[in-house]
Amino acid sequence: MATTDIFSSFVGESFSVDPVIIRSVFKAFDQDSDNCLNSEEFANFLSELFRSRSNRYELTRQQIEDFRYFVDLNSDGAVDYNEFQLLWEHVLHHILKPVSALIVLDAQNDLICGSAAAINPFLNAGADSTLNTINWLSETSNFDHVFYTQNWFPKDHVSFITNLDQQTEIIADPNPSKIGELRIGDRVTLCRRDILGQPLVQKLYPPYCVAESYGAPQLHPCLKLAPGCRMVHKGVDPTVDARSAFWDSGKLFDTGLIDELKKRKVTDVYIAGFTAGSALSTTVEDACLHGYRTILIRDACHTCVDPGDLSRAIVFARNMGAVVAQTSQVRDMVRGSDRRPESGFVSVVNYALALKRASDKFNPRPPERDQHEPLSVNCVQFEQVSDSET
Repeated sequence: MATTDIFSSFVGESFSVDPVIIRSVFKAFDQDSDNCLNSEEFANFLSELFRSRSNRYELTRQQIEDFRYFVDLNSDGAVDYNEFQLLWEHVLHHILKPVSALIVLDAQNDLICGSAAAINPFLNAGADSTLNTINWLSETSNFDHVFYTQNWFPKDHVSFITNLDQQTEIIADPNPSKIGELRIGDRVTLCRRDILGQPLVQKLYPPYCVAESYGAPQLHPCLKLAPGCRMVHKGVDPTVDARSAFWDSGKLFDTGLIDELKKRKVTDVYIAGFTAGSALSTTVEDACLHGYRTILIRDACHTCVDPGDLSRAIVFARNMGAVVAQTSQVRDMVRGSDRRPESGFVSVVNYALALKRASDKFNPRPPERDQHEPLSVNCVQFEQVSDSET
């Protein structure tokens, strides 16, 4: 196959569902002209599709079969033109013309230079650099939408260690006699349960980002808000914590972000910002579980309390099938010029699930594999190889 990106003509607004274009692309890979893509031809197609401007992403044979399985609707071992046309219209549409949203987590005074930051002041040193990186991202990457989250805790929030004496009735463990021994960073088990019926465990913090205070409504003055951006408040219920941009910790109430993303037909969620705990990991998790092609921008994230929060979030994101990227890579990903197979797999699985919902006859199941082998997108990192190596 050619070393140039043959899909570059169909990126962004150039994407088209014109049958003539779809047929011409199909013919380019149907080398034996039998009106279907056999395993080798389909592998060549994926190799050309998943690439950056100069490099291809290498897929294992099992990963190629995972992709083919969800596309081969008649299970004949090949991808015919009708199947390819559906693939183009419903999967490549998201790969070549993604709709992006940047979610900037909690760039608030209290996290960056206030009471939460005071827990570990040594971590505050890199906050200004992270703010500059986020500003550069929002100004240069041409995101379709930008959201900024804000912790919006009431004064009597359950996560504040100063409130423990008044909240003994909602704490299951430890018993009231031990509460005075607790310190910032310790955890308590609450009487309240999550959506699965499990007791909620709460980490303790000093009061920070209190609603209507300087620390909550005021985003850091160095943060430049993107035009047309929207704010998302989280943590508004005093009896349950909320770290994720999507849900509270018990999955009891959402923040409204899901509806905003659906309304705008967002396909790709980019995550950056600040965390005093699990905000990065839980936001990545919820984005993935809601079917978004999720990208964690590692050098646009900053931990304000525990230096290990970011490294744990990175490992977690990869295990969830999300992409971990650098800011220098984001612009091409937003444009559709850097196309990651991890994100492509999310698109094809969403397509299969939509077909399943539409027809009781279609029941997608993974190809046969060793029962202990996880689905490849969740456990295997896709490697990038240069054209000179292929």
